[in-house]
Amino acid sequence: MEYRRLMDHANLVLRTVRPDAIRLALENATVAIQEMSAILDMDYGLTSTNSCAPCSSNCAAGCNVTGAGKCDKCNPGYGPASNGSCGPCSLNCAAGCNQTGAGKCNSCDPGYGLTSTNSCAPCSSNCAAGCNVTGAGKCDKCNSGYGPASDGSCGPCSPNCAAGCNLTGAGKCDQCDPGYGIAPNGSCAPCSSNCAAGCNATGAGQCNIWTHIH
Repeated sequence: MEYRRLMDHANLVLRTVRPDAIRLALENATVAIQEMSAILDMDYGLTSTNSCAPCSSNCAAGCNVTGAGKCDKCNPGYGPASNGSCGPCSLNCAAGCNQTGAGKCNSCDPGYGLTSTNSCAPCSSNCAAGCNVTGAGKCDKCNSGYGPASDGSCGPCSPNCAAGCNLTGAGKCDQCDPGYGIAPNGSCAPCSSNCAAGCNATGAGQCNIWTHIH
């Protein structure tokens, strides 16, 4: 008898409330539950005892995979530390460190390059084009009047050098000043005496066109 009375009451409620209002209320409740679940999923992860605890700070993608206190993907400027939490990237880091890890960097700011430990450090002095390719302390292309040294840094070209030494390297020259030519060691040395047209074609100590002495 009690069961029948409850069913009659339920049917009365359903008849007096518009179906579209019920549907809208259910949809709104579903959206609210989904949003709350997303928030909880983003901020919390499972512990070793299967309870829920906060993810690491500076965490962008929650920690449902890695677990509480850790992070699945860190915020920009942070990367995964050895304990699974998020730590800051290297100073002077342009492209974050989610791939390389906390204290390191994927790609450095202009004027800096990656070290052997993937942190960022200054390029060589007299560097025109940065060192993201060659690495910290080195240079991808040197300033005018300088060229790549054996250690990858920038060193001065040979004296009496007209065209720089980015092709030949520090201490050498791509093309010498008038009256000088390329010596066997790649530096610039004087042409032969009585030389009318220089010696860039023939080399130092020689001459392109000799002056006739009468």
